[in-house]
Amino acid sequence: MQAIVQLLPKRLQNLALDDPLPPTTRAAAHHSDGAANAHLPASSPASVAALYDKIIGESPSSYARKNKAIIEQLSGVARRLDALQAAGISLALSTAAHTANGGGGPASRRGSDPDVPGAPLPALVTPLDLWMPLRQLMDESVPPRMRELSLDSTQKLLAMGLLHGVGPASPDDDAGFTLVGAAVAASIPAPPSKSRTATPAPLSSGDPTTTATTAAAGDATVRGSTSPLNSPALVPGSLSDEGSRADSEGQLTLETVPPPIDTSDVRVEDAGTVSSAPAAAPLAAPSPVHILSPLNVDGTNPTGLGSSTTGSPGTNNGSALTALSQPISLMEDIITVVSTCFPSLSAPVSAEEPVHIQVLKVLLTATTLGAAQVHNMALLKALQTCFNFYLYSRNKNIVTTARAALTQIMSAVVAHLSAEPVPPARARDVFLAFRALCKLATKSFNEKEAVGPQADASYTVRCRALALELLLSASTQVAQWRPSAVPDILQGSLSADLSMAISKNATSPHTLLFDLSLQLFSLLVTHYRAVFKSQIAVLLCDVYFPVLAGNASVPHKQMLMQTLTQLAGQPQVVVDLYVNFDCGIEQPSCLEEFIAAICNPPAAIAPAGVAAAEALAKSLATWMRRPVGAAPAATHSTVTAGAGGALADGMTAAGRGELVYSPSLHPDAALGGGILAGATALGVTPPLTSDPNSQTGSPLVGPSAESARVAEEAILQRKLHTKYGLELFCKSPLKGVEYLLAYEVVPKDDVQALAQFLHASAPSKTKLGEYLGELSAIAVMHAYVDVMDFHDLDFVDALRTFLSGFRLPGEAQKIDRIMEKFADKYCGDNPSIFTHADTAYVLAFSVIMLNTDQHSKQVKKRMTKDDFIKNNRRIDNTGALTDDYFGNIFDEIKDNEIQLEDAPNVDEVAETEEQRNEMYKREAQAIQKRSQHKMRGAKDMSVWKTAELPDYSRLIYQGAHTTVVQTLVASRSALGLQTCLEIACHFGLKDERQEAVQSFVELAGLMSTSSAAATNEIDMSQVSALISTAHTMGSTLNESWEPILACLSQLDKRGVSLDNEAMLRVDRIFTGTAQWPAPALIHFITALCNVSSQEVADKRSYSLQRLVEVASYNINRIRFEFNQIFRLVLGYFENVVKIDEEIARFAVDSLRQLTSKFLEREELAHFSSQVEFMRPFETMMRQATTPELQEMILVSLLQIVRARFCNLKSGWKAVFPVILIGRHHATAKDLLVFVQPHFPEIQASGAAVDYIVCLSEVCSCATDGAEQLLDILAGIQSDRTQVLRGLTAVALQQPTLTLRSRAVELLFGSVQTMTFVPRVVCDTVLLPLFLDNHKLDVVWVQAMQRLVRLWMAQPLNAALLANLCQVMTLAVAQNNENIAQCAVVCFQEMLKHAAALPSTTGAASPSTSAPPSNLANSNGAAGAATNDGSKLVSVWPTLIATMSKLAQATLPRGLENVAPAPGDSDAPKAPEFGMVMQHCIAHLSLLNNLQPFLTSSQPGIPLEFLVGALPLLRTSRDFARSFNGNMDLRGRIWRAGLTANPPNLTRQEALATSLVMTCLGSILSGFAGQEKPYLGLLQDVGDDLIDEFLSLPATLTTGSALAIKAKPFVAPSLVLFYGRLGDLLFGSPACSTPATPIARHFFTRALTLLREEEPSTRLAAVTYLEQVNLHILTPMWTAAAPTVAPTTDPSVTPVSPIP
Repeated sequence: MQAIVQLLPKRLQNLALDDPLPPTTRAAAHHSDGAANAHLPASSPASVAALYDKIIGESPSSYARKNKAIIEQLSGVARRLDALQAAGISLALSTAAHTANGGGGPASRRGSDPDVPGAPLPALVTPLDLWMPLRQLMDESVPPRMRELSLDSTQKLLAMGLLHGVGPASPDDDAGFTLVGAAVAASIPAPPSKSRTATPAPLSSGDPTTTATTAAAGDATVRGSTSPLNSPALVPGSLSDEGSRADSEGQLTLETVPPPIDTSDVRVEDAGTVSSAPAAAPLAAPSPVHILSPLNVDGTNPTGLGSSTTGSPGTNNGSALTALSQPISLMEDIITVVSTCFPSLSAPVSAEEPVHIQVLKVLLTATTLGAAQVHNMALLKALQTCFNFYLYSRNKNIVTTARAALTQIMSAVVAHLSAEPVPPARARDVFLAFRALCKLATKSFNEKEAVGPQADASYTVRCRALALELLLSASTQVAQWRPSAVPDILQGSLSADLSMAISKNATSPHTLLFDLSLQLFSLLVTHYRAVFKSQIAVLLCDVYFPVLAGNASVPHKQMLMQTLTQLAGQPQVVVDLYVNFDCGIEQPSCLEEFIAAICNPPAAIAPAGVAAAEALAKSLATWMRRPVGAAPAATHSTVTAGAGGALADGMTAAGRGELVYSPSLHPDAALGGGILAGATALGVTPPLTSDPNSQTGSPLVGPSAESARVAEEAILQRKLHTKYGLELFCKSPLKGVEYLLAYEVVPKDDVQALAQFLHASAPSKTKLGEYLGELSAIAVMHAYVDVMDFHDLDFVDALRTFLSGFRLPGEAQKIDRIMEKFADKYCGDNPSIFTHADTAYVLAFSVIMLNTDQHSKQVKKRMTKDDFIKNNRRIDNTGALTDDYFGNIFDEIKDNEIQLEDAPNVDEVAETEEQRNEMYKREAQAIQKRSQHKMRGAKDMSVWKTAELPDYSRLIYQGAHTTVVQTLVASRSALGLQTCLEIACHFGLKDERQEAVQSFVELAGLMSTSSAAATNEIDMSQVSALISTAHTMGSTLNESWEPILACLSQLDKRGVSLDNEAMLRVDRIFTGTAQWPAPALIHFITALCNVSSQEVADKRSYSLQRLVEVASYNINRIRFEFNQIFRLVLGYFENVVKIDEEIARFAVDSLRQLTSKFLEREELAHFSSQVEFMRPFETMMRQATTPELQEMILVSLLQIVRARFCNLKSGWKAVFPVILIGRHHATAKDLLVFVQPHFPEIQASGAAVDYIVCLSEVCSCATDGAEQLLDILAGIQSDRTQVLRGLTAVALQQPTLTLRSRAVELLFGSVQTMTFVPRVVCDTVLLPLFLDNHKLDVVWVQAMQRLVRLWMAQPLNAALLANLCQVMTLAVAQNNENIAQCAVVCFQEMLKHAAALPSTTGAASPSTSAPPSNLANSNGAAGAATNDGSKLVSVWPTLIATMSKLAQATLPRGLENVAPAPGDSDAPKAPEFGMVMQHCIAHLSLLNNLQPFLTSSQPGIPLEFLVGALPLLRTSRDFARSFNGNMDLRGRIWRAGLTANPPNLTRQEALATSLVMTCLGSILSGFAGQEKPYLGLLQDVGDDLIDEFLSLPATLTTGSALAIKAKPFVAPSLVLFYGRLGDLLFGSPACSTPATPIARHFFTRALTLLREEEPSTRLAAVTYLEQVNLHILTPMWTAAAPTVAPTTDPSVTPVSPIP
């Protein structure tokens, strides 16, 4: 024993010494019965020998006699085991030593006694020694019992771990066997061959499908790593269609019994197909399941997974070795032999059933042992055998066992993925097993189609169902661990196979298959969506959505909706679908279609849409609340650190959610990139590694994330434009194209881009044909055709391809243009077929006509082949087209119609179940054709983006809002609406939020309109949900509060009682506003005011009360927020007053309470919040409709002032406007009297002026107590100007004359105390007394007199004088004779005072800024200039101007218009005759009053005054003379009855004439050196008088009452003239100006007058002549005559000539 131990390696020496039993004990117990051997170890040589002894003991004698060699082998192995038992060597040590020493060497020596030194040692038993005898017993010719025992022994040996190593075909087996070992090796027969050659049916390449389900029974649960890994993509393997075509070969029936399984003819084959030896004859039953071989014919690895160790069995090592050159392992040989050790399953032989059970046990044990090395072909063979038992066995126990074995085998296979890193061989096993199951999941048997319960027993259903269950179970198990190698395994060809498996079963009418495909699809989308990016889009949009919308059964649709609902409930899945598809310009809008499908399910399953919509909304809400930067949900689409150094170093896009291929990520990277090598050998280009600098992957957090989101929104906008443009194209192609170009979906002026777009977008084929045929779109049509490729296509195939994208239009010219381009394009791509394009053109039309003829239902007599050939024989004169060519075209069209119509009607409704099944069958075929075509097309190699930004919820919800909300409303889902509202509120989506709230309100039965709300039935559960939602989301509802508050108002109106919890939540809505942000509260108050406005119309105040509560709760907010909020509240109070008095009273009282509470807060000096808060009192006062309400407002204000006057600051400014409006109320007087002691505070707040205005206004209106207010007003010492204005207002407005008079006295008494009255007082205080005084009573006269006295006290005050003169002018214009007369008298007094002023004052320069000092001392009225800039100037210019204005104002020009001539339509409006008469009187009074100041004897009158008076006097004279002479005018006035006698202005004329001569005389006599300009004027006046006198008759001889003038009338004036002239020329002092010319002139005129009979004029003329003679002629004669003695005769008068 010690010698043997020394020969073993050190790692096996300890094992040899661990046997607990001594050799004698083992030897004695070796041949004992089972009970005696029960204490021995299970793997002891004695226990193993017992297995062989049992086989020998139960062998039939007949068999033992015929097969002595096999019995001898069994005995030899038993004896060797006995020797080992006797030597104390364990069987495990024996087999391990053989393996360690290469099967030879010292271990081959044996002896009888191990304790005797030098005795030969027993031979070691190798695994091959144990297996080979059992192998011989597994031939079909061996009795079933012996096969059963051999299988049982094999299973136990496998369980003991004793069968391993190299198989019998290995070169190592030719040496190293001792005893029977060499004989056994020499006598190993070849694997048993079968006389029957059953051809296994090759597997179909499959179609894309999807499902997910729970793990099958018997699944082993293996704990593994749960960290997700972003693994690189496996290189996709090539697919072949051979399997698909092979599935349809043969005609199999259910009644036939399947033949036994045969694998002797299995050869290596491509990964995409399975081939087998040709069958000798057609099969009579379904072929046994045949699973993929792991190697290609050339020895390359089709999976691209590489191998585990160099030189190990089954290793490829990258060399093109053949399958036969590969060494076979012992395990592979065991599985191969065991899988063929039973006869065909076609005959139900009960004796074979125990053998079948043992076969399954052996396969299960071999594949599930942790130390077992079952890979590649062996693994597939085990799966194949178990599958055949499941499908073809008629024993239920065997079927159940086979099913359980398959489940455990798959569980064991995928359990190896739990270890990291995953060994490449294990990954390869998973790949092969999955691919085999995918093929089985798509396999179809040639059997009669069954329905109902019979379909469950069909081979196709059972095969597919089990395969899908195993895929689902294994995938679920893998999903729990998330090993890093899973993406590598699933990518490439396996992803296509798995998708095909899902796709084919997704359209199956069998419910189980459909359900399993759905579960598997759900699992893939949940955990492996990054690997199946392109397949997911096809499966969703082209498989499941059409199934849901089609004629599938109700259970199918229910299961589909359930699965879609589960997916909708996964936020990461939903958002990832959106990011990877809807946000891709070239990708289908999967999520959009997904939402449309789940929210609009068929009517039969309409309730399912509710759960789906709720799940979707919940997912979006969950994602919305996701913190920015949070890690995405763990899936196999992401790679994380910690999976090993190679994985961490190989990640090129870690953290960005990208799947980027990197060789270092794969487990085989250490082997030199076996994956890439395998892929390249298959001719497949691996995906390029993405540049981390150019690929953004999933959105990042920060600026790049924002830019990515903006870019995605732009893509969404473009997709929306594309969608709408295509919809518009289907209605009007030209408008659709115009829209697409306008929004730059297609570049303008680029027909190539437009053609590509029309190819890719596939609009309505009919409309596309119409557009392409348009003459205006001919360039687009040419570009559209040029995109097509007709190279190497038959003419019919080219035409079919050409017409597949559009439908020919109906107009012949359009068809001609299109077909002409087709012919040109076809001939260009295939120049050798037709000599001319015309030939192709004609033939195309002929083929289209043939297609219509052969397939139209309206054609009764169809064209024959000969007719077609005859019709087309001459289209090509060259003879290149033969009759056979045309005949082939005819056959092609006849057998395969060219579809010239749009897609069939999808709205067709099935009336019976049979019709529905038939329609669904057609739909399934179309779905399969379309989906497989897309899956086999161009693959999407773009990276999968894992979404991160929470903002994606907003984008998704905005697009799906209407659809989701409509679904939720239809089902009255309050929970879903709450979630939708939460999303809309979170993102501030105004329209979406409003729609959700409105929908919620409608569900509650409380419409916003009162008419609808009054008739609807209230749903209290919805009301409670609405209130709960409002309470929870109150601060985010913003503009959407109004419908909710309207509901609360409706509840109050209808008297609905809420439970305590609901009432508490309602109260908390309003109390909680104190914690809301200011913008939210502003929206809330705005809505509350709007609802309250509607209530007020019904005379309700529920919302108004709530508004007051909200205002009260928020009154302590910071000033910035407070100002915004209460501006709304107070503004509403202002508006509500004018609606209803009762409501207004409540509003006033509420405002009083709020104001009183607000005034508790102290206001700083420079703020004005109080006045803003109290301003609504003013507005409410203005809008109050009744005096009672105004009185209430004043009383409220009085209460506030009395209670809070200590805190009032800027609020005083808000008090007095209210009093001003309510000045007619007694409370206004009380308020003013109350606040009078607080005038200093009022003055400090800047409200003194307002207080004074209020005093004056209230005093102007009051009758009781007005004297008190007037005294208070006059006693205010500040703001004197405003006080004076107030007194003026009282004088003007007070209705009591005594009070008005007192106010005037107080006013002028206050002004009189001023040293100098400023201009502002003159303009704003004194002048308004007359401008605004329309009473025209004694107060006017009183004020005018006081004003004149005031001016007399300050004569040099220019402003005061100007105002006084303005008052004079204004007075004479009043319709009051007393006022006008008073004005004239006052003006006379002013002239007197001005004339009495010192001459220096009168001559003062206008620039004088202050009166001279002597005037200031002598006359106290003069003072210094005031601060308003008033200046002291000469008074005479102002007085002269005033005199002129008075004369013009009083000149009775109205006489000309009081009686217009009959028929004079252009005559001005006739003035009031009384006013004209007043002017006559006033003017005459003015002339009389001016007379004293025009004589030269009046001192102090300046020349300017006389000069100024002269024009107006002449105007007055001329007007009077004209009027007196206008007998027609005077007659009209008289005849109009305006006067008793004909009117005349003779007094005015005479007086004015006299004053003119007086004025001229004063000018010429009183101002030396200044009279010269006026001599001519004097001459003119005299001539006028003399001419008039001469023209008049001596007496009035006519009897007309209108005649008023004769010589006696003018004689006094003429006498006066000559008197004035004489005084002027010859008086003392005489005129200094030479008067000889004027004297001579009037001397001559006087001589004329001597001839008149009027005594007075003759006397005046004589007197004048005497004066001339005395003073002019006599001196002249004296000077000219010679000196003579003077005559003494007094009677002689010397006469001198007149010069």
